[in-house]
Amino acid sequence: MTLADKIQIVIAVCTAAAAVAAWIAAKDSKRAAQAGLFSQLMAEYGSPEMGDALRELTAWHKGGQPGFQATFRPIHAPSFQENLEGWARSTASLHPSEEALKLHQYRRRITYFFSVVDRLVREGELGGGFARDLQELTGTNVLCTIVLPMEEAFRNARGDAKPDDGGARILTRLKQTFCQPSD
Repeated sequence: MTLADKIQIVIAVCTAAAAVAAWIAAKDSKRAAQAGLFSQLMAEYGSPEMGDALRELTAWHKGGQPGFQATFRPIHAPSFQENLEGWARSTASLHPSEEALKLHQYRRRITYFFSVVDRLVREGELGGGFARDLQELTGTNVLCTIVLPMEEAFRNARGDAKPDDGGARILTRLKQTFCQPSD
């Protein structure tokens, strides 16, 4: 083996070491970026506005107030489905009530948050433990049991939504990402 051969081996080893170091640095950089995104999302999830939205929609779901059913039945409280359909009609009308608009804004806030999370996960910007942690937030229960039914009822009440438009695809993705039973 000549001196030139030895130099070539040393260069090859150094090049391989540099490639491994670059790969590790890139992996660490991506992990740091994901940690930053996760931190921002958790700050948004922990905001007073998100807390209000989750709390108010849960209270509305459980208590039925404000009520939006079409006819007042003094003996029975409206079912969630009746209240939901009444809310959707009110919100889609030309003159929605203040209560309906307030619930509508809460619905939009929660839908937007989970849509952003879904997109970041699908595009690979959030992976591994970060994605799982966001998919397991307690707010996903509100999303699946209250917000997504509100989305569907509102789309139906508007009368202009098509089954294959972008809104329908987003609802389907959100259901698949957040509302499927975990293994």
